[in-house]
This record gives sequence, structure tokens and C-alpha cells, in this order.
Amino acid sequence: MTQNPVRAGAGPGVDLDREWVRAARVRVARVRVARVRVSDRGSVTVEAAMVLAALVLVAAICLGGLGAVVEQMRCADAAREAARLAGRGDPAGAAAAVAALAPAGALLTLSTVGTLTTATVGVGAFSGLLPGVVVRASATAANEAAPGGG
Repeated sequence: MTQNPVRAGAGPGVDLDREWVRAARVRVARVRVARVRVSDRGSVTVEAAMVLAALVLVAAICLGGLGAVVEQMRCADAAREAARLAGRGDPAGAAAAVAALAPAGALLTLSTVGTLTTATVGVGAFSGLLPGVVVRASATAANEAAPGGG
């Protein structure tokens, strides 16, 4: 029967084959653990960053929609006041009312058909930040007879 060689300084009776197998198993286990750790490293951070970006985008869209609704309401108020003033024969007052009530950069269009005056107020959405998107409101008022005109 042959005896396994003994490593110098390892002491009597140390089996080199068993020691080598144990060391190889430890190395394989470390490599497997390292592979799992390396492949998953940073995935939670990436997922969190993507979720945060999506939440910011949704919040921006909601705030933009709310801003468009507010601009629409201001245009409707300005159009109503402008139609009333223009129906009374005061187009300069109508323009002043639009300048005071509507969002900055709003345009007023007045039209009269028979006994009705229609005022349309329009402005670029988000102060013109979205090209091609216009918020408009129209209001119609009956023309009033000039005072003292009988």
C-alpha cells in the first residue's frame, strides 16, 4: 500500500489529496457566491432610479394638466367679461379686461352677428411652452342699446 506524500511542515499524517479537494471546494464556493453578487450588484439602485423618474414624469404631467385647466378658467372669465363689455359698446374696455384677467400673451377676437357679440380669448398652453397647443374660451353676450339712443 502506498502512502500519500506529505507536505513539508504540514506535520505527520496530513493527507495532501484531501486538503487539496477541500481547498478546491472552498474556491468553487467563493466563485459561485461572487458570480451571484456581481450579477445582481446595483440592480436595486437602477430600479429605484427608474421608478423615481417615472414618478417625476407623472407628477409633471399632472401639474401641467392642472395648469392648463387654470389657464382655461382664466380665459373663460376674460371672454365672458370682454363679451359683456363689447356688447355694451366698449371694445377698449373689453381689451383691458382681457389684459387684466387672461394669462399673459392672450389674444382677444371680437365678432358681432346681428344682436350678439362673441368674444374669443386664446393663449398658448403653458405660456407657449407647448407649440401648437392653444387654450381657448368663447363667450357671447347680447348687444345693448346705446344709452339715450332710444
